[in-house]
Amino acid sequence: YYTPPPVVSYMLDRIGYKGPEIIGKRILDLSCGSGGFLVEAAHRLVDAHRQYWRKNGHAHVPADRVQGVFDSIRASLHGVDLNPFACALAETNLLIQVIDLFAIAYDKGEPASIDRFHIYSGDSLTFSDETLGHLDGSLPFPAEDLPVADCLKAGIGPWEDKFDYVVGNPPYV
Repeated sequence: YYTPPPVVSYMLDRIGYKGPEIIGKRILDLSCGSGGFLVEAAHRLVDAHRQYWRKNGHAHVPADRVQGVFDSIRASLHGVDLNPFACALAETNLLIQVIDLFAIAYDKGEPASIDRFHIYSGDSLTFSDETLGHLDGSLPFPAEDLPVADCLKAGIGPWEDKFDYVVGNPPYV
């Protein structure tokens, strides 16, 4: 199953996910599949960064700022899906959205790299027993040792600051 692109655009528009103000905002899709919502969000983020730099007198994102743009985009996009293959597709699709920025950095000899996106395979509808133990206060080890997808869903560890937007189709069960 996938969400048709016009529906994705409509939903992101309705929640106000557009323009330069989305820079630095975090978005989560708990049933991301191959990344329909996150890919459009990435596209909008890249455009927002380009708008920002155009407004500041640059034709493109400056080569020495590409790494910062990568870091910002990666920090903004989060997804979970039950299907590990769909997660791999989502990460690949997200990479495609930022690949032209690599050319900007490469052409000017600036180093640029991007770590894996925050896309995790897991069940959005349940928590592991360990996570449930943490949530009720009986966990005997640090939250960082919990499954990453559970930490993301529960707002534990790096995700304590929660998310600015949560989007997606419901999981098909």
